[in-house]
Amino acid sequence: MSPARPARRRILFAWELGANYGHAAQIDQVAEALPGNVDIYVAASDLAAFRAIAPNPDLRLLPAPRASVRRPTTGDTPAVNLSGLLATEGWDDPVDLATRIEAWRTIFRLTRPDAIVCQAAPTAMLAALGGPSFRVTLGAGYDVPPSTDPLPAFDREDETAKTAAIAADAVMLENINYARARVGEAPLARLSEVFDADLTLLMTWEVADHFAPRSELEPHPPPYLGALATTQTGARASWRGGTAPKIFAYLRPGMPGTAAALGALDALASSADIILAIPGVSATDLQRLQARGVQVYDGPVRLKEILAKCDLAITHGSNGLGTLLLSHGVPQICLPGHIEQTLFTKAIARSGAGLGLGGQYTSATVAKLCQKCLQSKRIKQKAAEISAEIGAKTPSRAAKRAAESILELVNAKRP
Repeated sequence: MSPARPARRRILFAWELGANYGHAAQIDQVAEALPGNVDIYVAASDLAAFRAIAPNPDLRLLPAPRASVRRPTTGDTPAVNLSGLLATEGWDDPVDLATRIEAWRTIFRLTRPDAIVCQAAPTAMLAALGGPSFRVTLGAGYDVPPSTDPLPAFDREDETAKTAAIAADAVMLENINYARARVGEAPLARLSEVFDADLTLLMTWEVADHFAPRSELEPHPPPYLGALATTQTGARASWRGGTAPKIFAYLRPGMPGTAAALGALDALASSADIILAIPGVSATDLQRLQARGVQVYDGPVRLKEILAKCDLAITHGSNGLGTLLLSHGVPQICLPGHIEQTLFTKAIARSGAGLGLGGQYTSATVAKLCQKCLQSKRIKQKAAEISAEIGAKTPSRAAKRAAESILELVNAKRP
């Protein structure tokens, strides 16, 4: 009699919040590292974006439930912690939240997963609470908040922010319990129950973690598995050659800091070799910068082909690009546009591998910061040290470790 085949496992990946390819790329890399005897489902908020990154038809695609109305925060009332951000994503409306809990649970019943891997999917985490599937969080720091009460304030040094975080959590817990009552569930005693996962896959390094040092927030923080690879799409670019400093910039029109950064690049163009990737660049900026000798691309470029000789990068402080720069030992200047980028910028500043700006500033300020960074032996040395430390931790190994951790969870506890 032939031995019985091992049971097939079912894994559901959930992606709810965020609108860039980085979310899709994280799911794709971990999913592709799972063995062939695993059935994989993906509930994605942006179906087209996910399929562009992950064309494999074996990843069965479903639409993720989304809030009917989003209410972005304003500059006058910024979110103090994750509860404040969730309020902008429909969690301020407990009736709407209850309907999304129902929708997620329908997806769970249809797919019957052994584990639900949530990548920026807090409503899926909430809906799965108390269910038969293991709850797993997957993220690069910001989307894997420490499971504490209260949820940590983004500004941990500000006592006012800490007090506001407690109030924000109280309001959010009330909304959650109202929504749970509508779907026949008992109230939660603590908000952190929503995020207290069976397994946390922290896909970054401590030096780049938005919430580092986590040991100050929780007694047993999850291990760092290493950063996943960034997508390698875009135009091919190359440096012009020569001894001039080589500066790469990735900017977004309309983001805080972009206008000042473009002015700084204009001022630096005569003495530096500059490659600028700026999706949606205006014709005016394109013509002006090209006339100054800047190589301008209306979209992403293939970074690994230019980072080996790059002396400085200017970005908005996104995690995916920032960790790639760290791995290549490139000093960076971050001009953040929202809280996630601000937290990453603070991590880079703490590491010594770069600098950042916040608030209002001019082109002259950015240009001076670039000169400071280019001339700083300390920053260059620190960036090189970090690169050497994390260089052996390849993205493919990080994805494999994450996949192995998921399988260990479901196989050890699901006979």
